[in-house]
Amino acid sequence: MLRMKIIVGVVLVLVAASLSGCGKAVVKTVGKGIVKTFTKAPRFVKGELRGRAFDQAIDAAYGAETRNKTSTNKSAAKVGAVAGGTTVANELLSDDEHWIEASNNGARIWNPEPQEGESVRWSGGTIREGDKLYAQGYGKLEWSVDGKIFETTEGNLEHGKQHGRFTHTNANGEKFYSEWDNGEPVSVERQAAPGTFDAKDLSLGEFTIDDRADKVASKLGKALSATTDSDGGNRLKYKDAEIVIKQGKISALVSMSPAWATPRGIREGSTSQEVVDKYGTSYLKTSFGEQTLYEYEITSADGHPCLLRFAVNNSNGKVDYISERFVQNTPEPQNDTKTDEASELSAEQTFKNYHKAITNRNYREAYETLSYKQRERRGDIDSYAAGYKDTISSEVSDMRLVSSDGDSRTFDYTLTARDRQQGNRVKVQTFKGQVTMAQDKGRWFIRNVDSKKINERFE
Repeated sequence: MLRMKIIVGVVLVLVAASLSGCGKAVVKTVGKGIVKTFTKAPRFVKGELRGRAFDQAIDAAYGAETRNKTSTNKSAAKVGAVAGGTTVANELLSDDEHWIEASNNGARIWNPEPQEGESVRWSGGTIREGDKLYAQGYGKLEWSVDGKIFETTEGNLEHGKQHGRFTHTNANGEKFYSEWDNGEPVSVERQAAPGTFDAKDLSLGEFTIDDRADKVASKLGKALSATTDSDGGNRLKYKDAEIVIKQGKISALVSMSPAWATPRGIREGSTSQEVVDKYGTSYLKTSFGEQTLYEYEITSADGHPCLLRFAVNNSNGKVDYISERFVQNTPEPQNDTKTDEASELSAEQTFKNYHKAITNRNYREAYETLSYKQRERRGDIDSYAAGYKDTISSEVSDMRLVSSDGDSRTFDYTLTARDRQQGNRVKVQTFKGQVTMAQDKGRWFIRNVDSKKINERFE
């Protein structure tokens, strides 16, 4: 009965506003960022605003620049209409009436814009507080009206309330993104086109490269562990990610669970095709043990050249981890006392020696065989070595020269890698690949490697 009275009251207010406004949209801002919009023909359902009324609401909340990036479909309007506050109709609802229970498991979910006939399904975790069950953690919400899905959203819920970045998909398959803070929408924006990047693409979860260290401390608290990298960075390990702090700012982010996603919705478990669909084909592709690395060059907000990496597992084609980091300013390889001796080695033998060094755990020697660009992409020596922690042996055979051009040689090859597994098992993998070696100052370096797994067995 209370809800019916509220709705009747709001309809009367809307009718009065439409009569006094002579058909014009009237936009009012009440309080901090609270946008109220009325139109001659009330279309105020689930925060849905049409045409000019929607544009005015977004302009009032964020400015025209944001509005131009914002989808005017129903889903975007739902978020835009409540950004920074609640709509007129829902201002009158009690706090308890903003909660909706998931139809599949009864978990309570915060609903900024309730409407008649609405239901939601939640695929994610839950947490119980007293006699109430709340949605908790990362998952997907399917919003329906009268049994028909009109929007799905993916993101993180904290005790039932939206918190962090969400991906919205409407019934037409169109996507947009929003940021939330404890159940309150903060911003809404369209997705950038694949192959087009900006500094926001260097984000993982709530954090972005160049964010200040105090933001990490205030949001996440004390780290589970902290170590110092060889370049002086402070590596902080949390439940879902590692964060590297250097000179008071974030210099690297590494995922450790699917809970943290990129702004385009890619997380651990996403497929390589989903990565390419979201980010385009302007990637650097490298084979690295059991993984294929897809890397995109992006500049941070402070002008640092960075790499966004998706490490895809060769066995299932899914993302094992995501990393974002400054490009290391690795010095060019310099001549030393071994230069004359090394210059006598063929490109073929240098590549074979590279894998012998990995087998012998002489990672420094192996690392120094990589070209400058390869070192940038693989990270520092500590990160590089960690990638081979379970490797027993790495052996190259059947090398065949396929092209020769000045100081460059390209070979086909076969690689047999043996890796230690749990239970004293050994995984033996065979790869077919191609490597390009480049000569510089009398030494051969690995310029590019690409390979594909052709066989796997266990010993």
